[in-house]
Amino acid sequence: MNLHLLQVLDFRLESNRELVLDTDWVAFTGPNGCGKTNLLDAIHFLCLGRSYFTRQDAQLVRFGQRGFRIAGHFQAQNSEGHPSQEAKVTVVYKPGTHSKEMALDDVPYKRLSEHLGKFPAVMVTPGDLVLIEGGSTERRKWLDMMLAQVYPDYVGRLLRRDHFLGQRNALLKAVGPYGQPDQELLALYDQELTQCHEGIHHYRRLWLADFEPHLQTFYAEMAGPGEPAELRYLNDWEAHCVPDQRPALRKELEAGLTLWGTQRDDVEFLLKAQSVKRYASQGQRKSLVLALKLAQCQYFVKSGKPFVYLLVDDVFEKLDQSRLRGLTKTMQALTRYGIRVVLTDTDAERVQSLMQSCNQPCQIIKF
Repeated sequence: MNLHLLQVLDFRLESNRELVLDTDWVAFTGPNGCGKTNLLDAIHFLCLGRSYFTRQDAQLVRFGQRGFRIAGHFQAQNSEGHPSQEAKVTVVYKPGTHSKEMALDDVPYKRLSEHLGKFPAVMVTPGDLVLIEGGSTERRKWLDMMLAQVYPDYVGRLLRRDHFLGQRNALLKAVGPYGQPDQELLALYDQELTQCHEGIHHYRRLWLADFEPHLQTFYAEMAGPGEPAELRYLNDWEAHCVPDQRPALRKELEAGLTLWGTQRDDVEFLLKAQSVKRYASQGQRKSLVLALKLAQCQYFVKSGKPFVYLLVDDVFEKLDQSRLRGLTKTMQALTRYGIRVVLTDTDAERVQSLMQSCNQPCQIIKF
């Protein structure tokens, strides 16, 4: 479905803006600070129910205002180009007990997680190098958000795991390194956590088998076949699925933390069998991040999603002309599978020239 109409009120720096978007490719262009990224984040919020840049919704309210509202009108077209299906997504945030409400066709969701997967989206920003250079938490967040858009029950498993993990950790901290926890209560937590970890691990294993070929293909298109890309799923669960294999309880009491489970998983990226985090150049890292995001789009398509929004924020100016054309051609190839592209750039002429050279229709909105 195409996002046909975007309405933004008091979101970040936007006071009141309405945009009509009429093509599969849209570019917001203008100088830094004019609000391009705000609009991209507004689309991300409509698709996933959250900002890409912060989990604190209060930080997204325009200064001096008491809340924000975002609305998107989506349309699907038949083979003759006429609208065949429409959907309206709205987000309203007001500080309070029930601070955020999302609705589909004016029917509010009971749980925000119900919206995940209905409008799949992938965001690409210069800051995404954190996926390679940052800690394991960043990579788990990326993986979990991806899987949450494919498997409806994945979020529920994560929430249930985190609930019992919090309870177990609280028990360990309360007892302390020299105490003895209630064995029945500990066994109950372990039983519940085992069920959660098994489900989460199952989905992550399925993802690895499906996702890695897409990554290898896209990276080879950017860098050539001489640097084969690989993923390595560093999972904790297989080593600790049997209770006798888990760390000693005394070590957990000393740490005040549960030292086994899927909350400790990580993903390692390799080029030519070498760790990207340790050995890759900046150019290799940037190319790999782009390949990861494009592979994510393809993964959604292969998982049965009829459309995906690819949101590209100020990435073009970081690439030379050859890589620019290569990236654009690759995104063009994805368009036929239902990928919608919304991008930002500081240079309208650069975008226009690039689109013309690639014969790609694109609506350019200048600020």
